[in-house]
Amino acid sequence: MKGRIDKHGNFHIMRPQKDFPCRCPYDTSRVCGDWCALFEDPVEDKKDGKILLSLCTKIMVFDEFVDERIVEAKIEPNK
Repeated sequence: MKGRIDKHGNFHIMRPQKDFPCRCPYDTSRVCGDWCALFEDPVEDKKDGKILLSLCTKIMVFDEFVDERIVEAKIEPNK
């Protein structure tokens, strides 16, 4: 399975034909995302390399995952 967190922190499951935003099970007017205290950052399972995303109701397991919130930081050397 493929998944992503967009640049706004919203969680999506990627299907072959379309990218589906996942709805919050407690507030269906909102998309599941990092605004929620029960939404954790994705981590890599050291055993098999899969990506685990812990949510309020379950842990999702992904073969491929993109976190668009991550921006490479530019580090300036000390002058």
